[in-house]
Amino acid sequence: MEQHIAWHDLPGPLKQAIEARTGPITRARIAPAGQNSPLAAIIDTRDGKVFVKGLPSDHRRIITQAREAAVAPLVGEISPALLWHVDEAGWNVLGYEYADGRHVSRRLWRRGSCSTRRVDRHGRG
Repeated sequence: MEQHIAWHDLPGPLKQAIEARTGPITRARIAPAGQNSPLAAIIDTRDGKVFVKGLPSDHRRIITQAREAAVAPLVGEISPALLWHVDEAGWNVLGYEYADGRHVSRRLWRRGSCSTRRVDRHGRG
């Protein structure tokens, strides 16, 4: 599990790069769930909310950010849209449309669980 970083502890140039994409930020708070990214925050702007997640650019799992960005256009009908992807000030960050809801437990996605059987059934038509 990754330790989340507070918004105010991020480098200034990174916050500026994010704000250049979101517009003025009125509030930022750590996302209440999630374990894979040191940066997981909900940002309030004049135009609405944005979910951001990120890793230090030298993180051992940095490739997951590029993979997630590459897959995002393919899952647009079932997930929030990726709005932008930025690498700045030693951080690699993805910005998504904010979707209100609860975090999905990993237990629900174990192979053979009721949830994965339902997804398999729907995926096969």
